[in-house]
This record gives sequence, structure tokens and C-alpha cells, in this order.
Amino acid sequence: MKPFTLVNDNIRNFRLVNQQQRKKPDIQRDKVKVEPEIMSKKVNRLTFTTDISPQPSSSLFRLPAEIRSQIYEEALTPTPDPSNPYPTATCYTRPELPGPRTAAVALLRTCKAIYAETWHLPFLTSELIFYLTDDSRRPPRAETFVGVQQILNKLAETDADTRVRKVRFFAQLCNLEPGAQLQRILNMRFFQPLEITVTVRHTDFWWWESDESLRVGGDWVAKCRFPDSVRVINVEFESLERKKVQVDEICEQAVKWWEFIREDGTVLATRGEGEVVRWTGASTWGNQRWLRDETGPGTLEYYLKRITWRIKKDQYGTVIKSELVPKASRWCPKAIGVNLAATKVLPLQSSVCSASLTQLQSVGVDQDTPTAEAIEMLVNRRNEYSRNRGFLMEPPSWLVESDEDDEEDEGEDYDEEDDEEDDEDDDDDDDDDEDDDEEGEEAGDELEQGEDDEIQLNSGPEIPYTDAQIAELERAHISIA
Repeated sequence: MKPFTLVNDNIRNFRLVNQQQRKKPDIQRDKVKVEPEIMSKKVNRLTFTTDISPQPSSSLFRLPAEIRSQIYEEALTPTPDPSNPYPTATCYTRPELPGPRTAAVALLRTCKAIYAETWHLPFLTSELIFYLTDDSRRPPRAETFVGVQQILNKLAETDADTRVRKVRFFAQLCNLEPGAQLQRILNMRFFQPLEITVTVRHTDFWWWESDESLRVGGDWVAKCRFPDSVRVINVEFESLERKKVQVDEICEQAVKWWEFIREDGTVLATRGEGEVVRWTGASTWGNQRWLRDETGPGTLEYYLKRITWRIKKDQYGTVIKSELVPKASRWCPKAIGVNLAATKVLPLQSSVCSASLTQLQSVGVDQDTPTAEAIEMLVNRRNEYSRNRGFLMEPPSWLVESDEDDEEDEGEDYDEEDDEEDDEDDDDDDDDDEDDDEEGEEAGDELEQGEDDEIQLNSGPEIPYTDAQIAELERAHISIA
């Protein structure tokens, strides 16, 4: 029995030793036996990118690498997709952005060699576009801070080039002027843009709906610091063609007062170089047709001016740093705006600003109806609705075609109608309409105080309406600014 006990003890001790070895493995032994297996697995995982055929028989790969890069960039630069255009009745549809951009990524699937050389190009050659606006002013699938940062992180992990060729910002002034949203994007890790463009569109200015004069705050110019990779900064101001003088004015002030600074202190200045772009767009946006600004049926004429800032150098070609500029001569970013007293702006065509598409359809106005005719139909419907309330809406003066003879004839007709109306008022003794008659007489007395009105308001006999007609007119009520 004793040998058996020894055997059992030896087995028990052997198991204890094995358990201790498992808890505390021999580092030297693991280095010899385990590490080569792990390394062999890592090599096998990298065979996709390292084990690539040079393809000496291919005419493409016999070209120099620089020429191949140019070919790849031409083939893989994203372009607008004609089969998937944006709706025309939006503020983000433009001649250079008629739809979302796509790249011919099928080229990357042809072989491993092409994929290894070009997989990062669709991102770097594309113009990254950020919208510092609310959701209604951007496309459904716009670039986001999180999405772009993830792509930059992946490029940096593989030691790929992260220098993006062009970056563009469409910014409402309420989001641009504080500077925080713009600076957040400029501070992204591995973000190295070469050229940045900031575009302020017609609908991005302050109170464009009320047709106020153009103005832009300069706080973002003073606060924001651009990446060291930036070589060119463009600022675009866009408004209506009739506001061309205002756009030119704020551009002149920006040239005079604005300079941008990179993180390394390099100053970017401008000599006023730039270009002018004119284009025609739709006048419908947000289910509203802006009749006030139309130059044709359903169209607006836009005027855009671009100013370019480049790295500032002295007469000897030395780059100027912000800390080297004497305090007495340092630039001061200012808010730029238009002095209406010093500029001549074309007058508004009409007091009618806009009307919803539903309202226009209710009066028989379609997209091809001329602007003057559309406004006249709106005014007539409003007058028809408001006649029994004691006031009428006068159509814009530019719609009224009159001469001296017509004015005399109209004056005589109005006098006769006034006499008939006075007789009807004297004979009207209905108790049920007593309150309405008193209101109508008071409104008529106030309007008759005007001298030589071109259109006599509250003229003509009162037309009775049924309840159904009144409800229909209320539904077709036209909002007038």
C-alpha cells in the first residue's frame, strides 16, 4: 500500500506544480514558444497589403508614380451625381452643387495594387463641405464633425496623408460670428486643409426676409486660429443682383480691415483679388415664393463676390508673423456693413414679400405666372376678401398704368360711385347690420380725407357673401408684409 501512496503523492504534487506554473507562467519559456506563433498570425493578416504583385506587364504600373497619382486623382475626385439631383426649391441647391457628390470607387476593386495606392484619395481630393446652419438649410447627408474625425483618425493610423485639398463652410451669420462652431472644426485632430472657403449666402445674412441692409460681424476673424497647413482663405458674400452695390461695399471693407491668423502666428492678408459670379436660381424656398425679389417667373438673380487671402510677406519675401507686427500698425477686425445713405439700392418692386404655394394655387397662380400678374391676382383676392370689412389693399404703384386722361375719367367714375353709395347709405335702415354700417362709414370717412387718391378705397356697393364663401376667402387669406 505504501508504494501506491507514494504514487498518489507524486501525482498530487505534480498537479500542484502544474497549477502553480499555470498561474505563474515562465516568461522566458513563453517568449521562445508562444511569440513566434503570434507573430506568424500577424504576418498572415498583413498579406493583403504586403503580398502584392508588381504587375510588370501592366502599362499603368510601368508609368512613374507621379503620373499615376495624377491619373488616380482625375478618376477618383468626387463629382455631382446627375441621376440624384437636389430639389430646386432649396437654399443649398447651387450651380456647383446640383446634387450629392460621388466618386468612381469601382476602380479600387480592380486589384490590390490600385487599392493600396488609391484607397484614401476619394476623401482627400473631395471638397469637404460643412454647414454651420440649421437642418432646413443643409442637404440630408451633410458632413459632420464626428464623421470626418473618424476618417482622419483612420488615415493617421495607417500613416496616410491627411492634407485635405479644399474645405468649404456654408455659414449663417448667427452661427459664424461667435466663432465657436468654426473653431471646433478647425481644431480637429490630424485636420490639415490647404484651402478654406467661407460662404455667406443670401439667406444667411441677418434679417434677409425683411430686406435689411447687409452687415457682417468681425469677431470670428479675430478669434479663430486656422491650421498651420492653410495656404489660402476665401470669403464669399452672396446676395441679390439688385444688392450688388451693398455686396461690393462690404467686400471693400473686408479687404481694408480683415486679416486672418494661423496657429503658428502666420498672417494671411489680401490685396483685393477675387472674382464675381452671377447665377440664376429658384425663388421658391421653404414652401414660400419670394415675389418681392423675382426678376422673372419663379427666378432670382444672384450676385456673389469672392475675396482671397494669402500668406503675408514683406518686401524681402519673409513671412510675417502676428507677434512681429508693431502694435501701432496692427490690424483691427471690425464689423462691416452698408451705409444706406452712401449707397444707392434699387427700390423694392412690391410691398408683397412672399406667398405660400397653397395661397398661390388658390388664386390660380402657377410657377410660370409672371411676377406682376401673380401680385395683381393676390391683391385682387385680398381686396375681394376685405371689401366688406371697410378697407381695400392698393396694388403696387408699378403695376398701375395710368395717364392724365385715365385719371380724369377715373375721378369722374369715382364721384358718381360716391353719390350712389351715399344714397344707398341713407336708405339703409336695417337694424341687424347697424354695427357693420357704422364701422364702414367710419372707415370710409378716414379714407375720404386723402387727396386725389389714384384708387378710391372702399368704393362700390357692398357684396353679400354666404358663410361658405366667407370661409373659403379666409382660407385663401394672403399674408402681406
